[in-house]
Amino acid sequence: MTLTDILLIITLAAISLTGVTYFWLKYKDSLLLSFLQNWTSALFLFSGYVKAVDPLGTAYKMEQYFAEFEATFADSALSFLAPMFPFLAEYAVGFSVFMIVLEIILGLALIIGFRPKLTSWLFFIIVIFFTVLTGFTFLTGYVPSGVNFFAFSEWGPFAETNMKVTDCGCFGDFVKLEPFTSFLKDVALMVPAFIFVFASKKMHQMDSKETAISSAVLTAPAGLLMGSVIPFVTAIAFGLGAFFLKTIKAPAARALAIGILTVGTLVYCMSNYVWNIPGQDFRPFKENTDVASVKQAEMDAQASVTTLGYKMVNKTDGAVKELTTDDFLKVYKDYPESEWEYNQLVSEPAIEPTKISDFEMQDATGDDPIPGLLEDKGYTFLVVAFKLKGDKGNWKPGYVADWTEDIKPVMADALAAGHKVAALTKFNDEATVADFAKTVGISYPFWYGDDIMLKTIIRSNPGVVLMKDGVILRKWHHTKLPAFGEMTEVK
Repeated sequence: MTLTDILLIITLAAISLTGVTYFWLKYKDSLLLSFLQNWTSALFLFSGYVKAVDPLGTAYKMEQYFAEFEATFADSALSFLAPMFPFLAEYAVGFSVFMIVLEIILGLALIIGFRPKLTSWLFFIIVIFFTVLTGFTFLTGYVPSGVNFFAFSEWGPFAETNMKVTDCGCFGDFVKLEPFTSFLKDVALMVPAFIFVFASKKMHQMDSKETAISSAVLTAPAGLLMGSVIPFVTAIAFGLGAFFLKTIKAPAARALAIGILTVGTLVYCMSNYVWNIPGQDFRPFKENTDVASVKQAEMDAQASVTTLGYKMVNKTDGAVKELTTDDFLKVYKDYPESEWEYNQLVSEPAIEPTKISDFEMQDATGDDPIPGLLEDKGYTFLVVAFKLKGDKGNWKPGYVADWTEDIKPVMADALAAGHKVAALTKFNDEATVADFAKTVGISYPFWYGDDIMLKTIIRSNPGVVLMKDGVILRKWHHTKLPAFGEMTEVK
């Protein structure tokens, strides 16, 4: 699905909802304002929901932003703000859940007319927040390597490779947007944001029964289409509430709807990382993915990329020259590397690379065990932990318990049955990892790789991935890992 598809569906939904509010509910004060309420409502409910599916993904994206903000402010006159960002990064998950819940609640609040003035200002603030993030993401493309963002006089021509964060995460992993597209989207949202602030008194408001019915209509399809229990249950609650709200005043009904959806969304978010992995996996390493085939296809596509020409940027005045490969070979001596920066212009690969292309690890000997893993016809259990929590001799007790109580017994049975087991973690020194292995009492090998790739593989630390013949068969959160005897996949 593309952004165009999403906007088309949202627009059609908004037109339908506006027709209902105009002809059935008789809200005719401002047709345009009602349409904007319904359109922004549908957009926020959709974008909030696809992020609620995977709150850790949003949290990881926030950690990226906090790290870049820290580095940016540390080398500027505002360096006193830099220490704030590592502190915020420690609470990235909580911040992620808060923002997701707020986005979904604002979506419902807009369509039912819950406290228009408060909703308008919250919508305005969150749009500004999103615009700052996407604007920063895009504008870093003008900041050459080694130059601080606030050194505006040293900015150069736009280069995608300059961008510090390449995706804002506006729609989670469901749809990836180019930074400039994300920025334009948020700038466009400033229009209804301003209108709501100055015209909040004219925003439509639904009565008690209409609030319940509309809430059910909005949330039930999401639950059914995405296969999620919480949104569907929430919708049923709203639907049943419609029969009991005849005697409740409209403001109380709207507040009740907001309260029910807040609790439902919070529980749903937590269900996707606290005690289970996301029910919908939009990432490359989803179950039933033939990693071996995909990796080979992406490598072949990348190998077929051809050089079309060169884009050269003058290091002194920023002048840009673009030449075809043939023309460049004739005059390259006129553009010495001491004065010009060369950037190749290449053809687009037939297949866009994903994190599967980066699926490489390093074992204790420095070799990459992944090619052997992808060719192995037997079962291999991968215990993925992008970060071992704690330090040498001082590991966090709760984290150690996750390994000793959830992971260790099952992996011991897998080894006894003749299957292979390996643990995957980010690059670390051998002594630290050996101390951790001794603490939890395991002897299978540790492989080391990029932590972002490991986070992409599974949203659990630790989590277990079962592979055979290069295919991901199953993935489990450590709290949902069944006993080895109950695993039908390895029978």
